[in-house]
Amino acid sequence: SSSAAPCFRCDLAALSQIHLANDAARENETDWKLDDVVELHSLKAEQLNGKTGMVTEILPISEGQEARLGVLLPGKASPLSIKTQNMHFLYNRAEVPLPPYEVLRWLPLLRGEFTFGAQEDA
Repeated sequence: SSSAAPCFRCDLAALSQIHLANDAARENETDWKLDDVVELHSLKAEQLNGKTGMVTEILPISEGQEARLGVLLPGKASPLSIKTQNMHFLYNRAEVPLPPYEVLRWLPLLRGEFTFGAQEDA
């Protein structure tokens, strides 16, 4: 029926908002885990901004210092020490979200243009 497509779209939009809100909450906590996949940003070494890496070390926090994680980038032999404020959580390799993060991120932008197969049902 034609009423199923809007409901399906609404359900996916709600799912994406919940998932992205959970990701944002993780960035505000110090609940980082090994195997978290992160995107680097706002670094002085600009060539690293936008790179994706995996958390391989939870580094001890010195008094007065900001939290840092060891992040291994593809092609590198050892992890870099990166402040948690300079990374966005994408997903954990052991807990890969379904549907994938990128799909959830783009679904709300598609809501008017994408019909989820409605034209095939017409």
